[in-house]
Amino acid sequence: MGMIDIHTHVLPGIDDGSRDLRTSMRMLMMAYKYGTRRVIATPHFRGDRYTATPDQIYRLTEQLNENIQTVGLQDLKVYPGNEILYDSRTSRYLREGRVLGLADTTYALIEFMPYVAEEEVRRAVMDICMSGFRPVIAHVERYDQLEMDPDILYDLREQGARIQINASSLEGKVKRRILRTMKEGLIDFVASDGHGLEHRPMILGQNRRYIEKKLGTEAARDLYCCNAGEILAESPYR
Repeated sequence: MGMIDIHTHVLPGIDDGSRDLRTSMRMLMMAYKYGTRRVIATPHFRGDRYTATPDQIYRLTEQLNENIQTVGLQDLKVYPGNEILYDSRTSRYLREGRVLGLADTTYALIEFMPYVAEEEVRRAVMDICMSGFRPVIAHVERYDQLEMDPDILYDLREQGARIQINASSLEGKVKRRILRTMKEGLIDFVASDGHGLEHRPMILGQNRRYIEKKLGTEAARDLYCCNAGEILAESPYR
């Protein structure tokens, strides 16, 4: 089963990810080579810096999908989305369609500042859920106050959140804590957070065999494919 990468910065020239179309296509070809078949483009939305509109995101996503067909990657597809830095306007912006859910669904990829307080994350999850969306907390391993604490992650998931980690973190200092939380079923998605060809490349499955060895094939399939497939099943794009 091909992998699904729900967190990428592959759209050209729109945030701190790909610089241009050529780089975007090389990023996608690299992802394809290593087994990814579905990609959600999630450019940053930060009100003071990155403010791409949905129309811009749709246009660039369509451009990538058209180019994919010309280079022989017919079974690869890119979907629109956003990575949204949470603030007091986030829920309203989601309801108004000013920012995008993952693949235009009710799942919303939400990030926070690294020093965010636990209570702020809890309030944000409640706020977003009450607006009819399902928050996916991006790269949860980065937030110092959460400390990959199983009790906190359990509570956030009970509130309605889903949890994403970056594939690169499985090679870092929090590797053991991540594996522990994976074993407890508290991580939902592994994603690349790909930004380029060298800095955080879109090699999603770089540690999949390690996860299969530690957790089993079925658990790895859920983390890299099936859970994300539930998002795409809700998408208007087929």
